[in-house]
Amino acid sequence: MYKFTIAFITLLLSSSGYSQATISVGIKAGVNFASATGDASDSNSQIGYDEGRTGFHVGVISELSISNKFSLQTELLYSQVGANYSYDNRPADGAKVDSDLNLDYITLPILAKYYVYKGLSLLAGPQLGYIVNSEIENEILTSGFLVPETLRNETIDIKDDINNFDFGFAIGSSYELNNGLFIQARYVLGLSEIPKNEEQTISTDLKNEVFQVSLGYKF
Repeated sequence: MYKFTIAFITLLLSSSGYSQATISVGIKAGVNFASATGDASDSNSQIGYDEGRTGFHVGVISELSISNKFSLQTELLYSQVGANYSYDNRPADGAKVDSDLNLDYITLPILAKYYVYKGLSLLAGPQLGYIVNSEIENEILTSGFLVPETLRNETIDIKDDINNFDFGFAIGSSYELNNGLFIQARYVLGLSEIPKNEEQTISTDLKNEVFQVSLGYKF
């Protein structure tokens, strides 16, 4: 996947007038609407990823303008993703668990940018991520025959169960005003599995998925 990223950048630069390139920088921040895709069940119960995690992203951007129509936009972001899932096995062991899977990454999107009309542009390209925080927050409801319901909360650090690196593909659009303000909308599909291997704390075959809305400013 890293070879693909390098080849992607090389092809983009070599296909245009690189000697005419100019660079601009800026900042951006926004909202993440994240979820997890993949198989979310095991042999003992049904685990449903029924809701996503709403988080944020914030960071800096750099745009390398290659021509009037094409540029290369790279970003360095702190980004919160994850999912919410439930485990209801009260008939067997008397427990219902609502869990929040919280994953925070430092991400590096490397995007080809094509200006469709004036400030309106389309973006697409790979995204690399490095995990900096990973935990599960559980809300556990237990009950049983002649036993009152009890509710407790716990937080589990799952850094040993999570792959350090994440790889995905991003596609989106951006609109920039003449004063440097811009708004972006983007969808990022994870291509790497979140867990390292089969663990009890997290289901296997899960990948990140996030829709982002951003506001920013280019200096």
